[in-house]
Amino acid sequence: MLVKNKINVTFDSFFGLFNHSQLVVAVKEPGELKREFRENKPALIIEVIKPKLHSDSIFYPLRKLKRKEFFNDMFYANVLENEETENYSKLPKITQWLENFARSKESIVGWVFIAELKGEGEVKEHYDGGLYFSVKDRYHLVLQGGGSDMIFNEQTYVYKEGEVWWFNNKIPHCTRNWSKNTRVHLIFDLLPKSKIMQLKNFLLRVYWGLRPGRMFKYYTHNETGKLLLLFFTKLILKK
Repeated sequence: MLVKNKINVTFDSFFGLFNHSQLVVAVKEPGELKREFRENKPALIIEVIKPKLHSDSIFYPLRKLKRKEFFNDMFYANVLENEETENYSKLPKITQWLENFARSKESIVGWVFIAELKGEGEVKEHYDGGLYFSVKDRYHLVLQGGGSDMIFNEQTYVYKEGEVWWFNNKIPHCTRNWSKNTRVHLIFDLLPKSKIMQLKNFLLRVYWGLRPGRMFKYYTHNETGKLLLLFFTKLILKK
């Protein structure tokens, strides 16, 4: 049974003046990419991401955020740098498609992972806050799935196999796999090379976090004011 924490985003939808998710393109031969993942899956490393939210999911990281220090672990959503994992070279067809797509969008590839959501599983309602997400676009390529819902309270979108979707992960959302089969998505972030597009993302797509009542929580992920002070102190010392 799908359970959601009711958060009213109607005003935010009006303020944003855009849909929360948009179909970008349909991949002509998704089966080839799906087959590569299936054949190489036993050799891929697995990562745990927010287990309370994603208890029905398994993640295979291709690129991940750099976490060199305990300090950065506490502010993982504010870590701007990322790096390839050993999984990246094991999936050459998928990564080649990804790099071609990024070039078509005049963007730089960021965090990348493949997510399996079990049949009739769900991802609980949440949003992705922090500096890392503030200027990036989040995309889903559906490698396998009979149609799953991405839900933004008053807006629901059905993602089908072979489709590439952009969606606004900066506001509350959840998803449900209505099928009994496993859903497999390639999920990735792109950083536009254009500073104007980065600014657009920051101003138009991060309004959820820019509203004063949410700003502290959004940029700290519920951490303490002491850690927030440490974060900005470190930024200043680097200059």
